[in-house]
Amino acid sequence: MTQNYARATLFFSSDAIGTLDTVKILQTLVNLGTITQMVANKGLEDKTNNWIPRLKKDIDAITEKSAYDELKKFDSGHTSWTNDDPDYNYIIDKLKNI
Repeated sequence: MTQNYARATLFFSSDAIGTLDTVKILQTLVNLGTITQMVANKGLEDKTNNWIPRLKKDIDAITEKSAYDELKKFDSGHTSWTNDDPDYNYIIDKLKNI
């Protein structure tokens, strides 16, 4: 699952960098008196509201089952040995008995 979280986070890293760049530009404009802090804050809010909810949705969609299903799909697509692997429900049942 860690790989899935990393992938989701990295997918949005360019958005985070873009947001930081926007903050620098907006704060410079505030310092120059071109815009007010309220306008800068609104610009930042608009920027983050564009991608933060999508990041949260992607992270919330990551579950043990989705990670297992993704691995199984990968194995099947690459003709890996999958017939010797237990299925998801078998693994969960065994973990509950530990």
